Amino acid sequence: MRQPYHLRPSEINFLKPIAGGFTQEETAKLLGISEHTASSHADNIRAQMNLPKLEAAAALAICMGYFTIFEVQFKFKDPTQLPWSDYPRKNNNQP
Repeated sequence: MRQPYHLRPSEINFLKPIAGGFTQEETAKLLGISEHTASSHADNIRAQMNLPKLEAAAALAICMGYFTIFEVQFKFKDPTQLPWSDYPRKNNNQP
């Protein structure tokens, strides 16, 4: 699939943790970049993709083939927090 946005590799790498639930500040620390650089990446991505939220840009980037869900590093450490978790959920209605 042809990718219509001209995202740089550094911007694509920036979006991967965003797709996994990290904030912009957490992503900067994770990637070892300054918050100013992270802010620049975020502004460039939002402007190119014409989207108000980075999370939407990350989801669109996955759909457009910039990276796959398997390349995403997820923030969740507790498997019960994952929306697709098979772990039993606590039900307060049961004794």
